[in-house]
Amino acid sequence: MNAALDLLALGSAWLVMFSLALNAPATLTRSGGWLVATLLGYLLPGLGLLALAGLGLAPPHLLGLALCIAAGFGTSGAALHRLAGGDAQQAARLVIGSSLLAVPLMFLLVAVTLGSAAQMPLLGKVLLLGLLGQALPYVLGRGLLRWRPDLGRRLAAPLERVAGVAVIGLIALIAQQTLPRLVVQVELLVAASLLVGLLLAASLGRQRVHEGNPQLLLLVRNLGGAILLTRVLPEPGEVLLAITAFGVPMYAAALLGLLCYRHGLRQPIED
Repeated sequence: MNAALDLLALGSAWLVMFSLALNAPATLTRSGGWLVATLLGYLLPGLGLLALAGLGLAPPHLLGLALCIAAGFGTSGAALHRLAGGDAQQAARLVIGSSLLAVPLMFLLVAVTLGSAAQMPLLGKVLLLGLLGQALPYVLGRGLLRWRPDLGRRLAAPLERVAGVAVIGLIALIAQQTLPRLVVQVELLVAASLLVGLLLAASLGRQRVHEGNPQLLLLVRNLGGAILLTRVLPEPGEVLLAITAFGVPMYAAALLGLLCYRHGLRQPIED
């Protein structure tokens, strides 16, 4: 990874988590139905990753795909969820909760996936990046709301927009660097599409979106959080390639899902 990508990855992670803190609901708890859907959003792709490991997918590609799942739910998914008529407050809860959970999850994932190659200095860097890029800006944002609530409320909307632009810039820069290599990686694209398909299966529910079913939100993962760790991992270029491979079908499926909801092409099943 080059310096521009490193800086943009860390900067976008800070902006996202800081703006999430300023826009966070009062509580991060909600109904059991959402909890079940969220667990499925980790469990089904987790089983898919085990299957891909058994089929011999290259270790750096497997790690990159696994980081996409462990990184939690993305803010762009929350935006699509709101556009489809979903619960904005609950979307914020899930994004924040999963982003904070991603810090220990990604640490454990790297330790397990790399095995003996995961030396303590490497694991220390992974944990430090997770804390600095995900947890610290959230804590600082919540602190600002307590110390200067008026300033925090004024900054909330502009920072959310800047964070969105930063994420788009990060994705565009990564696409420019990795897409030319990705077009010949058929096996990797198929593996990534399989995981996205499992996320789609996990997100299908019996409720309408506005009644609380987080279809679009569970599908879109926090790729910025996964990218943040890439620079300290072995074979970072291959890990980043796998993250890009996941992002292509993920965003395509999310946009298609949004179009279906907006144009009434999907008929929800009534209880």
